[in-house]
Amino acid sequence: MSDHRKARRGSPSAFRPAGQTPHIVRCWHEWEFDGSDRRIILCLETKLELRPGAEGFDPLLLDELIAEATDLMRASVSPINSIRIVPAERQKRAGGSGILHTRGD
Repeated sequence: MSDHRKARRGSPSAFRPAGQTPHIVRCWHEWEFDGSDRRIILCLETKLELRPGAEGFDPLLLDELIAEATDLMRASVSPINSIRIVPAERQKRAGGSGILHTRGD
């Protein structure tokens, strides 16, 4: 019998041990369809400020987050076409979505 609490490669909870992905709150996959084409997007939720110029924005932390996202993308058994980084609920504010898209192409 398998232990469902163990993270498996490619699963939304396939994080490394605690503390090694400090900027990612949670992650999941989304699919986008265009005719018969399907694109898989790795979505990551973060507590980091994503809006340049906003209080608390740190480009070095954002670079670390992108490196963490890239590691998760490479660990996935599914081919990931792009990464979508979204703010955690508490960070969503008027004046900008704070959503950052990076392409895996």
